[in-house]
Formats: sequence, structure tokens, C-alpha cells
Amino acid sequence: GRQRALPACADCRQMADLPQRDKHLLRFTDAGIERAFVSSRHEDLAGKTCVSIVLLLLYCALVIGEIVCQRWAGSQNIFLDTPEGNMVGELRNWIIIGLAGTAFLGLPVAMASSANRGFGPRGLEMLVSCGLCLVTLILVLQYPWYLAKLVGVADPMEHITPGTCFFVDDNLMLTLDILLTASHIMLPLRWVALLPVELAIFLCYALPAITLGLSDHSLSMIVNNIVILLLLTIFAASGKRALERQERLKFAQLAKERTLRAQAEHELSRTMEAQKQGTALLDEQDKVSLPESMRQSIPETLQSSGLPGFQKHYCTRREMEAAFEEGAPHLGLHPVECPQSSATLRSVLSLLFDTAAGGALICVADPGALRRVFDWHGGSNSQAAVPVVQSSDGGYMTDRLKGIHISDGCFATAFREFTEHSNNDRWPEDHPDEAARGRPKDGAFLLSNSGYRLKCAAKLLGLPPAAAFPNAGTKHQAALACASAVADAFVFVRSDSGTIHLAFKQRCGRLCVCTLHE
Repeated sequence: GRQRALPACADCRQMADLPQRDKHLLRFTDAGIERAFVSSRHEDLAGKTCVSIVLLLLYCALVIGEIVCQRWAGSQNIFLDTPEGNMVGELRNWIIIGLAGTAFLGLPVAMASSANRGFGPRGLEMLVSCGLCLVTLILVLQYPWYLAKLVGVADPMEHITPGTCFFVDDNLMLTLDILLTASHIMLPLRWVALLPVELAIFLCYALPAITLGLSDHSLSMIVNNIVILLLLTIFAASGKRALERQERLKFAQLAKERTLRAQAEHELSRTMEAQKQGTALLDEQDKVSLPESMRQSIPETLQSSGLPGFQKHYCTRREMEAAFEEGAPHLGLHPVECPQSSATLRSVLSLLFDTAAGGALICVADPGALRRVFDWHGGSNSQAAVPVVQSSDGGYMTDRLKGIHISDGCFATAFREFTEHSNNDRWPEDHPDEAARGRPKDGAFLLSNSGYRLKCAAKLLGLPPAAAFPNAGTKHQAALACASAVADAFVFVRSDSGTIHLAFKQRCGRLCVCTLHE
């Protein structure tokens, strides 16, 4: 048979390399890319949600102000001065006050999400969608004719002031159309998240119109209005879907460009490190060829002069927690968008500041990134040419913390016992757990972004030196090497004296070390 022809134009070939999307729901098939797309719109959605709530509060204030002015002036209200009319009028007033109260309570939630301290991106989308459905229901319930019918008034015409516009539902239909248009144009919600809102607007208008009816509407007029609203809903949904398709295409192109740029920067960094290592090796060979008296006269600090430096910063614990949430341009640090990763990093700070009794090294990274660097199952005979993760205690701590989250109290207890160093840096022979007795208390904790252990008490062997860390021991040098080699890693190191450092790679690829304090 014939082979399928390749796309002829450059744009088609470029689209073929972009992340794949679901044909019907428009979602990216890669869950990570979908989360990134939703997160990219989170701040804009939170800000516009605040504006929408303020507009809703203004509407409620105008309605309540009109009611108060009518009562103060003694003029006729929507309902006539009859027992049933007064009852329905009071109930409508309380519904509008409830709508204003709900909007008032939702405002601080939206403001907190705008500052990245409230709901996550998906949670805020769900909250806004549910809020729009609730507003739709309340707008229909407060409509005088429908409200009177729902509370059991046989003939609302006897209790509604003649000459008002509430004998027909054109005003209600226009209000729902405004809500439909605003939710699709103003709010950056995904097309899928707006499906419940579209269904709620259509049903909340159609069902009361058919079952309760209006005095001035025949059945044919009701059906006509329902068809018009249905067409408006379909057109709004189709336009939103087409707009989101273009937004996703642009986001996918941007993600691809950033990925290619990051790969290029990584390859450039590896090339520069290889060149520096080659220069250091030549310097070492030249040194060996010198006479013994000259070799002894070379200062030890010059032997590491070929290694690059790193940026140093000082910040408090709270400042670093805020940097994880909001980013820190002066540190070259992006915001940690994943809530689980952010919670894991805060838990690590809590362990090092509040729990640890001695020195420790903790690396938080993606499991795949760690496995791309290290020979994960390397034994004691592994060659140093390939970096190896090797257990120092026969896997005792790894087995002990299996399936235990870093925020669990059991994790903190085990971590404190591990950092309580003795004279020989081993578990005491009289420890209640026989499996721990006599085993070394040494090595790093490798954690996933989700907060679960990958390896504990692990030796990181074979990593090339990344930078010179003056006046520091092998644990700090290993932390710098790990932060340089493992993509997007956060490496925390605590000295026996209690000083805490955090090493990571900046956006430009340069190492950064932050000295942390309370």
C-alpha cells in the first residue's frame, strides 16, 4: 500500500511535534502539561474572580438600596401590601441578602488564591464554577413570579404590583444571558469547567418557565425563548472552545521552545564542566611532573581554583518558604507550582530547624531526574565513572521509612534518632530495634517531590565536583555536586553546629547556596 504523505507545510510539521491533546475535551494527554496550563491561568482567574465578586456585590447593594429607599419613602414595592405579598417580599429580600453574604464570603477566598495562598488552580476553577451555578439558581429563585409560585401562592398576579416587568421573564432571560456571556469572555476558565455553568443556566431558565409559567406568556412564546437561550449557550460554548484551542496551541509551542532552550542550556553547562574538568586534570598532571620540593610549596587552595564559584545569599526560614510559593527573582528561583512539592519543601525545613539533632543532607527531586544521574542499584563494586547511590546501613532506614510521608510524626522520630550522632556515628547496641543496632548513621536522604523517601542513609558516589565550597566538609561538597547534577533538585545540608544551607540551580544554570536562619 501507499505510505501516508508527510505534512507539507512547516507549521503542520511543527504541530506534529507538539504535546498531544484530547480530541473532544481539549485536555493535554500529559497530566503534567495540563497542570502547567491550568496553573498559567491561575493568577488571572483569581484576579478576575475578585472583580466579578465586587460587581455582584454592587448589584446586590443597588437592589437592597432600592428596597430600603422604597420603604423609607413609603412608595409601592414590587409586591402589594397583602399578607402573602409581604411574605413573598420579605423572602425575596432575604434571598438577595444571602446572595450578597455568599459573595462577601467568597471575596477573601478569591483574594487569597490571587496571592497563591488559597485554593490551587484546579480547586479555584471548581470553586468558581460552583459559585456561578449557585448565583444562577439564586437569580431564578428571587424572581417574583417564580418565588410566589414556589411558596404556594395560587395567583401571583393578585400580589405583584401592576405595571412592573415581572409578569414576563424577559428581564430574567437578559440577566442570565449577561451571566453566560461574562463567564465565557471575562473569566479564563477552561471549556470543560464551564459545561456545568452552561447546563445550570439553561435548566434554571427552562424548567421554571415550563412548569410554573408566566401570566403574559403562551406556551409558544416560552418555547421560543428556550430555543433562543439554547442557541446563545451553544454559540458561547463553541466560541469558548475555539478560543481555548488557540490558547492551548500557543501554550504548547511555548512549552516546546522552553524545553528546547533548557536542553540547550543543559548541554552547554555539561560542555563547560567537561572543559573545566579537563583543565583541572591537565593542571594536576603538570603538578605531578614538578619536583617534590615545588609540589609541596603549592598551596592546597590552588588545587580547587579550577572549580567555578556559586552565588551566596542569606535569608530567613519564612523568606524561603515564601520564595517556594511565590518565587524569588533575586535568587533566580521560580515558584514551585505543584502544591505537593511546596508542602514537601516546607516539611524539610521543619525537620532541619525543629527536629534534627545533628548534621544531615536531604535532596528533594523528581525520581526520574535522580535515576538519570545515578546508578540506582549500584553495588559496592560499582565504578566511580558512573555516579552511584549506595546504602550505608544495609537499607535499614530505607525500609523503616517505606510508605511514610515526610509530614508524618513517625518520619520525624526516625529522622531525629538518625541525626543524634554518637562517638562512633552508629546506632547504639542497645537500641530497641534490633535491625538498627551497630549500623552506621551516615548518608543522604533522597526524597521525591511528593514527600516520600526514595533512598535513606545513602552514599552519593562518583559525582564530579561542581564548585568550591570553602571551609566546608565532604557533606557540603556532595550537596553542591548533587544540586548541579540532578535537574530541578533542592539539596538541604545541615552541619553539626546547626548551620543550614540550601543549594539549587538558578534559572540561568548557575549554582546558588542560601544560608538559612530563623
